[in-house]
Amino acid sequence: MTSLFKSAHNHYLSGREDGSVSQSSNQQDWERWTLVPIGEGKYLLKSAHNKYLSARENGSITQVGNHEAWEQWTLHSIGNGKFSIKSAHNTHLRAGQDGKVNTSGSIGDWEQWTIISEFEGHPSFLRSHHGKYLTGKAGKEVKQKDKKKEDQQKWTALPSGNGKFFLKNTHGHFLSADPHGHVTLAEHQKEHEEWYVVPVGENKYAFRTAHNTYLKAEENGKIRTAANVGDWEKWTVEKS
Repeated sequence: MTSLFKSAHNHYLSGREDGSVSQSSNQQDWERWTLVPIGEGKYLLKSAHNKYLSARENGSITQVGNHEAWEQWTLHSIGNGKFSIKSAHNTHLRAGQDGKVNTSGSIGDWEQWTIISEFEGHPSFLRSHHGKYLTGKAGKEVKQKDKKKEDQQKWTALPSGNGKFFLKNTHGHFLSADPHGHVTLAEHQKEHEEWYVVPVGENKYAFRTAHNTYLKAEENGKIRTAANVGDWEKWTVEKS
């Protein structure tokens, strides 16, 4: 599963064939990156050319075949679905107005990125840490099931604005979380149905509610929300 990184200029981080990195208005293969977790909250960003985004000491950005310290990045949520992307030099990935990409020592608008998963707009299965799939039928509780069922377990992330999403199932109902930890289905699209999609690993995401809690898969198959992100709050997105 790949992601797009959209800049403040509404262009996308692009890894070119010659190893250079720029911004592009396209959303094709060169603009798709794979987040590879390497532990301690750090990631590699792998391009379509199987090279890694690299921050040089002089502030320039390139792609390289190895993945050492300069290819390690930390994602920091700064609200409204936007992230700063910090390098090993404690600088931040910056999108210049001229289409260039480099790093900066401070965080302003140009250092803020929106991460758009392939999950957005495409029906997908959500698999829990327990190997079961998020399931919801109208009028019934939301839970986990062992087997995939096309009519019950496909979910589509639909943008609702400010970096948030509605999670819609094939019956046209929306995943909803109340302040007390209960997760149900709703026919409407209001605040309780809005979710932040937070990258937490390769093809893994946490889903944060309007109450700053996270979608949790319990060992007994039930679904609730929790205050923090652990293994049970991490979901693998599988293409349908």
